[in-house]
Order: sequence, then C-alpha cells, then structure tokens
Amino acid sequence: MIKLMIVDDEPLIRMAIKNLFDWEENGFEITGEASNGETALALIEKVPPDIIMTDIKMPRMDGIELISHVREKFPQIVVVVLSSYNDYEYVREAFVYGAVDYILKSDLDNDNFAKVICKLRDKYIADNDIKVDTLKKEKQIKRDIEYLREEFLRRMVKGQFSDQADLEHALAVYELHLREGSYLMCNVVLDYVDTEASEADLVAQRSTALDVLHEIFTFDGFYFNDSPNRYTMLLYMSSPSESQFMQDVYAFLNLLKNNLSRYLNVEVTAGLSKILSKQEKIPEAYRQAWEALRNHFYEGPGKTYHYSDLPQEEDEEALRRFNERENIQRVKEYLSRKDWDSIDAYIAEFQTFLRAHRYEERKVKELLINFFLLVQSEMIGQISADNALLYTNDKIYAKIMGCSTLKELESFMNDYITHLKDYCRQMTRDRYSRPISETIEYINRYFNQDITLTTISEKINMNPSYLSRLFLQETGMHFIDYITNLRIEKAKIYLKQKDCTMQEIGEMVGYANPKYFSQIFKKIVGMSPGQYRNHG
Repeated sequence: MIKLMIVDDEPLIRMAIKNLFDWEENGFEITGEASNGETALALIEKVPPDIIMTDIKMPRMDGIELISHVREKFPQIVVVVLSSYNDYEYVREAFVYGAVDYILKSDLDNDNFAKVICKLRDKYIADNDIKVDTLKKEKQIKRDIEYLREEFLRRMVKGQFSDQADLEHALAVYELHLREGSYLMCNVVLDYVDTEASEADLVAQRSTALDVLHEIFTFDGFYFNDSPNRYTMLLYMSSPSESQFMQDVYAFLNLLKNNLSRYLNVEVTAGLSKILSKQEKIPEAYRQAWEALRNHFYEGPGKTYHYSDLPQEEDEEALRRFNERENIQRVKEYLSRKDWDSIDAYIAEFQTFLRAHRYEERKVKELLINFFLLVQSEMIGQISADNALLYTNDKIYAKIMGCSTLKELESFMNDYITHLKDYCRQMTRDRYSRPISETIEYINRYFNQDITLTTISEKINMNPSYLSRLFLQETGMHFIDYITNLRIEKAKIYLKQKDCTMQEIGEMVGYANPKYFSQIFKKIVGMSPGQYRNHG
C-alpha cells in the first residue's frame, strides 16, 4: 500500500479528503494526519509516508517550510500541495522546493480530485516499480486483520474466552492492553442510518464514524464497530474522581454526537454501564451498556442513558395480569360492539402501562403483535379481503418489528385503530341512513344501559314513532328486538368466558332483575343461562 499523510489546519478539510475518495480500493493507506508542519515532521520521523498532501498556509510551520525540511531529510517522499485560488505565488514557491503537483481545494468534491490522485498513484507505482497485485494483497491483508481484530473484541466483551492464556495471546497479537483500574463500557447507536444501503455506502459510513472516533478518542481503552450502526467502547478512568470521569465521558459523547451529526446526518444514542474495576467484569459491563439502551426505545434517539436509570427488575406479575384472558376478552367485547371510546381508553391504558413498567423491547413487541392478531381475528369477517386494513400475520410482524421506538409503535397502533374506526363507521353509514346508523352506534356502545326509543330520538332530533318505523324498515327488526338480541349475544360470550354469577352476567348486559334475564335468555336461546354455560 502507498502510505499517505494529510497535513491541513482545517479538520473539516482533512475529514473531507479522507472520505471523498476510496483510498484503500485505489492502493493507498492513510498513515497519519497533522494540523501543521511541525506536528507533521514529528510524525514523519516515526512513520515516514510515501506521499504527503499538505496545505500551504498553516500556523507554527507552514507548508513551504515543511516541504523544505522534507526535501532535505526525506528526499524520497513525494509532496502534493493543497491550494486555494489565491495561493499561486505560494504554489510556485512550493514547486521550487520540490512539490510535484497541486490540488485546488475547490476541486475536492468533483472528479478532478480522483483523476489527480490516480495519476499520482500510477506515476508513483511506475517510478518505484511497485506491482499492482502487491498493493491489492496488502489491502486485503489489512482488511482481514481489521476484521479479525473486531471479531476478537466482540468475543472478548461477550465473555467468550474461557482460557485466560488464549485471551492474553490474542490481546498481544492485536496490540491491545487491558490494565487494572476503573472503567465503564459505552455502546453507541447511530439512528437513521440506512442499514439497507449499498455495501459501498455502508463502508463509507463506517469509515467516517471510525475516523471521527480516531480523531476524538482520548481515553485509555479501545473502540470497535459492533454491527452496521453500532459501536462499542471501553473507557478507562484516568480522572481523580468518578464525578470528574463522568463529566469527561459526557463531554466526549457530546463531541462525538456533534461530529457524527455533522458528517453523517445521524442522531447518536449512547448507553453507559456502571463504573467497574475488575477485568473479568468486562462482559457484565458490556451487557449493562446495551441494557441501558433500553431507554432509547422509550425516550427516543439522541440521548445518553445510564444503566443505573433502569428499573432493576421487570414486573413479570403485572405483565401476566395484563395479558390474562379476562383482559383479552375485554378487547373482544369492545370490538364486537364497536365501542370505540372504550377501545381508545384501553389503548391509552395499554400505552401508559408499557411506559410505566419499561419492559424490554422484545416483550413489548410481542404484546403488540398479539393485540393486532386479536383485532384482525375479530374483524376478519367485517373487512373485505382486499382492504388495506386486513394485514397478513407476516405484515403485522414486519410493521411492528420495524419500529425502533415506542412512540413509533404507538403511532402505528393509533393510526390503525383510527382507520379501522373510520372504516367501520363508514360501512354502517353506507348500509343504513344517517339516523339509523347513529342509532345502531349508540345501541352498540350503551347496550348494557337503560336505552329507550325516546332517549335516542331526542339525541338525533327525530320523532320516536318515525324512528321506530324507519328502524324496522332498514334493519328488518323492531328496535326492542335488536337491543334484546344484542344483549343475549353478549351474555352468551360472558357465560363462556367470565367466572361470574348469573346475576352479575345479567347486570353486565343490562338486566338488573336476574329472573327476568333468565326468562328472556331461555326464550331466545332455548335453554337457561346455567344450562348454556354447562352444555351450550
């Protein structure tokens, strides 16, 4: 690989140069960068590059002086000048001291930059008799080593090394040093990264994120790319106190968020473990840091969450109670009678429950999937097969699993119920006239209360006798028969699924007198409520 050093006092220019061209793919390795000639010379002494790309106007030591020193001490190094339109006098002087080419900063974002670099590479290869195959092999070896290093770190932080000797050997191979002392683990998620982007785009995003980390990571420890949009870090404490250490950590994370937001247009969410001190606790710290990100699901992206802020135990008993048959039956009842006010109240109760208990994301999504399957099963006979509201099980799963926050899930849930509500109301309006559809909606909602024709006629501003005739004409049933049949149908459901007395069941469907309830039930069903419960 051809080793390249970038020297410019503007961090944005250095970042742009590193990310607007696929250096590795074209045979280059960026081995260093500096903000002035003095720092660059010190780095050159340690790791001499093959090519230096340098700005001219810089503090402490400018590009002209740097080129002069390089030509005197390292005559084999090729120098390329970065210049602005008004730098021609300086560029001419740079050529006098040994620069071989120049690049206008205004060309950094177009094809001319790539052409100059490729021309420079080809000339360097020809002048130094370097084989292209050799460059490709070096590039692949570097990638393989980086992949193996990240794979090792993933295994190490997850506690997958049982042999201490193997662990220490691998640490030595990858030049990683674990020392005694306090530390914490930090896991970072980049939100709004398109994980389905092309391989080239994902590589570029990853490269930029790692470049930013390399630029600002000043802690003892290490960092690595855990998955396409997730990064893991171990930060050793060097501050005199834990409070100062945490201030340093938060300052670092703010800087990281600002830089990644600027370069990648992403939100950065971080999860922090507790401060631990034993090396063997690294897997525990790693788990805590990911657990801390559970709050990301509830509170949204762009924040830093600490493991200590989580409820330490999930209330499994509350979850079991919420999921028990009686609660599920309640939803079925609301859906069957199109009681949308009760459905809305249940959803609000559901969402409040989830926010109060903060269960892990997987459990919340399982609850939501079960809720939608229940709704679909109840409505399947009432929605046409080609209606967009009728999701397949796979689509329900994909929709819910695709939500990254509870807010997104709530929005999906609320939108779906709103559309379902509108659809059902429209179906009733399409089938009946406005007065009758309003009457039916009222009966379905308040069937267990004392409903009279007079009560409803006053609400819809219609003569009771005319409403009675219109109801019979459109539904084929008398008003009182419609209410009675609805109540008995509800009673049949309750008798099978509720452990209540006959009197309680009667009251639930609007009959305060248990004897009268039993008579009406037997008249319509052909057997008593008790017989229906035992044998129906």
